[in-house]
Amino acid sequence: RFARSHRPGLPVFVVTGYPDRAGKLQDSMVPPLEVMAKPIDYPELSSALRRAVSQAARSARPSVRSP
Repeated sequence: RFARSHRPGLPVFVVTGYPDRAGKLQDSMVPPLEVMAKPIDYPELSSALRRAVSQAARSARPSVRSP
């Protein structure tokens, strides 16, 4: 919650050792965040990071400079 309140566009990942609870945790968070269960599947982690960076880039607003 702290990260989201101070940096709203920051992607948040949660890694849990309880894979049976990962889905419930992901469904309960607003806005949704990426929840991964241990052991980490590195190709899955790589894909999740790419999605997060892509989504953050799309939602970033370009700054407007005055002359």
